[in-house]
Amino acid sequence: MARQGEGSWTVVEADYWYGLEPAVRQAEAAATCCAESNVGCVLTGDVAVDVYAPWRLPAVGGLYIRGLLDYTVAGFTPTTDAKYTLVVTVPQDPTVWRTAAAAQPTGRVDPIIALHEVLGSPDAAEAAEHLRRAILDGTWRGSLRSADRPTPYLPFVRPPRHDTVW
Repeated sequence: MARQGEGSWTVVEADYWYGLEPAVRQAEAAATCCAESNVGCVLTGDVAVDVYAPWRLPAVGGLYIRGLLDYTVAGFTPTTDAKYTLVVTVPQDPTVWRTAAAAQPTGRVDPIIALHEVLGSPDAAEAAEHLRRAILDGTWRGSLRSADRPTPYLPFVRPPRHDTVW
């Protein structure tokens, strides 16, 4: 996979997988596979957004990982970028790991990166506004939801309010 940067193309390693479980469960299964293989990973994309600001059910799971793995042991089938339910990407930018650790040391990408990623979705404006509001309100911290239980909201210390409009 290649992505266009400023005046150049960057090669990004990515693998596409197909699974039958809901996207959140697929991401959890892939993250467990990473942990068992001692490969660092963070949830990203719609799954991370679902954790930070639950609003819609993710259709695709996403992980940033430190090295590609074989997820067939976790019940996935390799596929193409035309028809997948899980995408795992090795990011070239090392700040993904540092910002994730600073924002959420529990295995999720930084909420600002999640906001940037959701801007590519079909309902980008509404999805981005929902997450942006959660970030500004300080309510973006949550725990990973599963399809059969409600999201528990944990107490948190409200960060200082900033009047910056994005």
